[in-house]
Amino acid sequence: MTDNLRAALLMVFAMTVFAIEDAIFKQLAIGLPGGELIIIGSVTGACYILIWGHFKGRSVWSRGLRRGSVITRNLAEIASTLSGVAALMLNPLSVHAAITQAIPLVVTVAAILYLREALTPTRLFATAMGFAGVLLIIEPGTTAFRPEVLLCVLSVFCVALRDVVTRTIPRDVSSYALIFWSHITGILAGLMLMVIFAQGWVLPPLWMIGFFVINTGFGLLGGVALTIAVRQGEASFITPFRYSRILAAFALGVFWFGETISVSMLAGSALLVVAGLWVFGTERRRAAVVMPPVMAPIIPEVAP
Repeated sequence: MTDNLRAALLMVFAMTVFAIEDAIFKQLAIGLPGGELIIIGSVTGACYILIWGHFKGRSVWSRGLRRGSVITRNLAEIASTLSGVAALMLNPLSVHAAITQAIPLVVTVAAILYLREALTPTRLFATAMGFAGVLLIIEPGTTAFRPEVLLCVLSVFCVALRDVVTRTIPRDVSSYALIFWSHITGILAGLMLMVIFAQGWVLPPLWMIGFFVINTGFGLLGGVALTIAVRQGEASFITPFRYSRILAAFALGVFWFGETISVSMLAGSALLVVAGLWVFGTERRRAAVVMPPVMAPIIPEVAP
């Protein structure tokens, strides 16, 4: 088996695992407050990071954490967590998964506005195509439109803002510290969600605790598989397989939650996938022309 094929299989596995993780979270949210789930997950993640950092001799503190870019990123993290969890709880899993595929396109727009990157015809047309895809999915002005679906759109914009601001953070602030403090902001987001929805703390039964342990394991397993896939395979080969998450979410939505996939949702999802792949392919070819050939293989990928 070639490295590319192995990486593609790992990518499909990771995307499927992430879709299952969302489905389990949505199932748990039926019996537990969403804010409580966020707090438990954030505390667990922070503990994992502290343990790992202890053995690696890493510190979670840095003077750079006081910078405005880091504070802005943390605020965007809180907003994306609040809107993302609320969107997942209140919307069908399939709709949530489809709309979140617009994140790379929104990141492109945000980079143009915030980082003053070049506005090329390809980026403009692909963004318009992706926006049309989102409109097909949410179906505004029809009886199928659900106001709560706008939470999915808000979540996409918050995640895009977080990712773009992250690019401006100086390298003296370690990724380890950023990830740890992201979990701390997750705790704050969970507390805010419990206050907003007037949620109390519920002692979960044993089967829910078991599900939560499984879900945490899925998140870690998916992250490991994704990391290995990105490092082993060529970006141009494995990136299309990221969209397998949509198929997994659609299947879980239909067979687990009894959701219905409409023709307009399929068409909108197809537009988002085509737009994302088009931007990735065009940007990669443009970078390959601008950069020396020896550098072309290590160009960072544009990840959905």
